Amino acid sequence: MSLERGAQRKDVPRARLGWRVRELRREHTFFWFYSGSDDRVRKENRAFALQLSQLRIPHHYFEAFGGHNWGLWRRNALAAYLAAIARVSHA
Repeated sequence: MSLERGAQRKDVPRARLGWRVRELRREHTFFWFYSGSDDRVRKENRAFALQLSQLRIPHHYFEAFGGHNWGLWRRNALAAYLAAIARVSHA
């Protein structure tokens, strides 16, 4: 697995994913996340979503209008809660 420059930092999910793939699949882990169109971490989130796809780890990623701020989070909070409830109710 190759990582882009900076992905070695511990706070970058892609840097920690490789050795946990089996565990994530066994636990039926599902990632649900999004970025704003002006979000400073949009590039990293896109790369993480691509890596999840390549590793066949279930996820849902989308981009919404906005930045990395409370306005974007508030507009998407209901969808996030509903996604979490749907996953928990099927566990």
